[in-house]
Amino acid sequence: MLDPNGGFTLYVSNQSYAIDHVDVRVAIDGELVVSDYFDVGTQHTFVSFKLSLAKGRHTIRIWPEKGDADLSTEFELKDHGVGVTTYSYNPKSDDGLNAQRFDFSTQKGPLKIM
Repeated sequence: MLDPNGGFTLYVSNQSYAIDHVDVRVAIDGELVVSDYFDVGTQHTFVSFKLSLAKGRHTIRIWPEKGDADLSTEFELKDHGVGVTTYSYNPKSDDGLNAQRFDFSTQKGPLKIM
C-alpha cells in the first residue's frame, strides 16, 4: 500500500503542544501504513505518506501506542487524492474539547490547511 508513486497522499500532523512527541499508528483496510513518532514542531508540520489505494470504500483506524485517542471510520475514495489526520490535545481547555483525539478528512489535492 505504501508506494512512492501512489495516487493518494496521507498527511499526519501532531497539533498538541501538551504532548510534543506523539506516537501515531494508521491502518487502512487492516494494513498498517504508518507507525512513527511525530513532533509538534510549529504545530502545522505535516508529514506525507504516498499510498496506492483503489477507488471505493476504505476503513481507516488511527491510534497511539500510548494514550486514549482512537479513531476508526470509513471513507470513500473518489476524486479525493489527499487524506489528513491530526492529533490534538489541550488539557487546559475549558471548552470541553480537551480530550486527546484524532481527526481525519479527505480533500482534493493539494493539501489545504483549514
